[in-house]
Amino acid sequence: MKRIRTAVVVALMVFGSAVWTGTGQLTPTGAAPGTQVGMMRVAIHPGSCADPAPAPVVVLNNPAPTGLSDDPSAPLLSYTEAPVALTDLLAAPHALVVTLGGDIDAALACGDLEDPDQDGMLSVELREQNDSGFTGVALLTAAGETSRVSIVLTETPPTPSAPTSPTLPETPGAEATPRAGTPEPASATPVADETPVGIPISALTPAAETPAAETPITGETAGSPYTSEQFGYTIAFDPPWQVVLGPEVDATSDYIVLSNGTSFVDFLGLAEDWTAPTCMDQLYEQFVLKRPGLHSVVPHVGRDSGATMSTPEQAIEVWDIKYTNQAGQPVAVTFYANCLVLQPGQALFLTTHEAPQDEYAAQAELREQLYSAVSLP
Repeated sequence: MKRIRTAVVVALMVFGSAVWTGTGQLTPTGAAPGTQVGMMRVAIHPGSCADPAPAPVVVLNNPAPTGLSDDPSAPLLSYTEAPVALTDLLAAPHALVVTLGGDIDAALACGDLEDPDQDGMLSVELREQNDSGFTGVALLTAAGETSRVSIVLTETPPTPSAPTSPTLPETPGAEATPRAGTPEPASATPVADETPVGIPISALTPAAETPAAETPITGETAGSPYTSEQFGYTIAFDPPWQVVLGPEVDATSDYIVLSNGTSFVDFLGLAEDWTAPTCMDQLYEQFVLKRPGLHSVVPHVGRDSGATMSTPEQAIEVWDIKYTNQAGQPVAVTFYANCLVLQPGQALFLTTHEAPQDEYAAQAELREQLYSAVSLP
């Protein structure tokens, strides 16, 4: 029997398990030691990376890890509505600096803010400083008298290691003890006579075969279109959408993240034998419910709320999530997830989208435009 997923209200004020920051993205494994992450500070300083002023003009939200807390390599994400106009930041030299404890002499990564190629948006490469191993990218988007600043940081491991799959963790068995005060999620109820948003199930061709795992995977990290040779999907995109993470590929997965400066949209091809509801349950239990600082997870009411569905081939759910980030600030976001079975018993295609709750309706329209340019096998 299909049921509406239970609304969850919790009071988890520790930052110890899966982290979905202001961007809230499901990511493959990969990040800095916890003690170092907790000391990280991000700010925009007058000057340049070669000679930044000690006092910042604006302090941004601290970066927080994605994935599981015991994963030492998860990317770090930060999102801030900065109270300064992008034009003011570009009127004079400025640099975005990642430091330890705010000490400008202990910079981990830095990028100079230079004139954007496109009005209203600036992409900044964050280069390694002081042999820290950290690099990344920042997207700054003009929003009147404020600037939206999204940051993704990754750490290069000191020694080469085998690639890690972004496979979702296994769901705890029936004997597992659920987190106190957290009801177990149930499958979503299909909505009759509703046409779901997102990539349509009719686009799939069940007869298509998934290439063998050893098939080489290619893609341009900064260009469009991106094609997954392993799973056969293609993503065509134009500015303001840009690749901010990935592609991360291995024998069982292909993962890429796009952002327009406000929204983050993930695309994950996964070699698993799950049905679509199983995929959704894994996502909900292992990531959504384990967000540190979580206050509440409730079904979204508004744009896309009628899209909720659950069949063996496709599952769609949309939630409103409230939590406290590592900077102690309350955050309200809307999170959309769409699981499609590409090949029954062999492969799935999971896409997720997260945006600030008060901007979700407009961002969902932009996501749908992006989805319309996605081709499936």
